[in-house]
Amino acid sequence: MLKRFGLLFFIYLPLSLFSQVQFEVIGEPILVLDEDIYLMQPVWSPDGSWIALSGANYNELWIVKPDGSSLRRLSEEASAGFGIEWSADSKEILTTVTKFEGAYRKNAIKIFNIEQSSERVLTDYAKEIPALPRWTSDESQIYYYNGKNLEFINTGKQIKIDLLKPLYFLKNGNLYTQGTADHLLASADVLSDQECLNIKISPDGKKISYEVLGGNLFVINSDGSQKVDLGRGYRARWSADSEYLVYMITEDDGYEFQSADIFISPIDGSAKIRVTNSEDQLEMNPCWSADGNQIVYNEEKSGAIYLINIQR
Repeated sequence: MLKRFGLLFFIYLPLSLFSQVQFEVIGEPILVLDEDIYLMQPVWSPDGSWIALSGANYNELWIVKPDGSSLRRLSEEASAGFGIEWSADSKEILTTVTKFEGAYRKNAIKIFNIEQSSERVLTDYAKEIPALPRWTSDESQIYYYNGKNLEFINTGKQIKIDLLKPLYFLKNGNLYTQGTADHLLASADVLSDQECLNIKISPDGKKISYEVLGGNLFVINSDGSQKVDLGRGYRARWSADSEYLVYMITEDDGYEFQSADIFISPIDGSAKIRVTNSEDQLEMNPCWSADGNQIVYNEEKSGAIYLINIQR
């Protein structure tokens, strides 16, 4: 059930930057879910009607309405909540699942249809752990890097598109691109030769955000040009207009998180806008709604889910 939660949240913005960008938190943070189960990693559906959630340790996959109603578990499988990706029509979720056979761990790619309460297994369960699967621009295929090259699987559907987003993948930790699904290049181009993680392509397909392991958060053009260092930042998510990133900054002692707060930055790195500043909570894994008016996140210690109303 959706509840109001009386914590103090505010925006911090240097006055010299105030004329460039302004965000305002509206009201108090809203407690969406505070159940007996631990939930994390919220991801908005493109149409804003659902929020997908992972259980503890990325096991299980759940969905809930933004008002806290209609909580439903889609999968009990291990890793089902890790690296999920919604379809453009908000009807399906693409993910990788795991099962154990004796001492062996086996993985497969699945699509969950939330309207039909059905699921499709796209690959056989195998010992190899495939890279995170992604939709092609028209969603007629999903693709992933199998350790040697890009592998494509037909989905049986196709949507109309206005743009072709680049195909990107990690190889030995480095970030590569290889054209688009309808114009696959013979060889891949290196976008970053550093060890990268948490790669996200912008909604307009023109930019990519990523973290460097042990380093900072970066934004580059999809052709690898104009790299911008945003400083420390983790698990970034794009705004719908592809102009901003929301992300978390955390501190730990090597064993446990000591602090975690949410920040917003324009992609040129000209400002760092603080969204949360609480001493007793660990606000993590923020995700922007498609209309740009809300940010959802999880509180790490409790597994509760919150919304922040925001405007600019």
